[in-house]
Amino acid sequence: MKSFLEILQRKKAAQHLGQQERMLIENASYYVNPPERAAIQQKERTPMDLFVCKLMYVDLTKRNVEKIAKQIRKLHWEEEEVSTVLRIAATVY
Repeated sequence: MKSFLEILQRKKAAQHLGQQERMLIENASYYVNPPERAAIQQKERTPMDLFVCKLMYVDLTKRNVEKIAKQIRKLHWEEEEVSTVLRIAATVY
C-alpha cells in the first residue's frame, strides 16, 4: 500500500492534475497514513458528576420529570461538590 501511495504522490507531482484528483490522492494518503498527534485527554469525573450527568442526559424523559426532580432534590445541596456539579449541569442543560 505504501508503494502504491508513493507512486500516486510521484504521479501527482509529475503530471498536471485537476483539483479534484489532487484532493482524492491527498485524502487517500492521509487516510492510510494519518499524521501523528497527541491523544485527547479526558476530564476525570467524580462519581457525583457521573450520577448527575446520567440523571440529566440519560434517564430524564417527559414521563419521569417528577421522579428525576425528586432524586435531584434528595441530594445534599449544601456540599460544595454537589452544588458545583448541579450548577454546571443546569447551565449546560
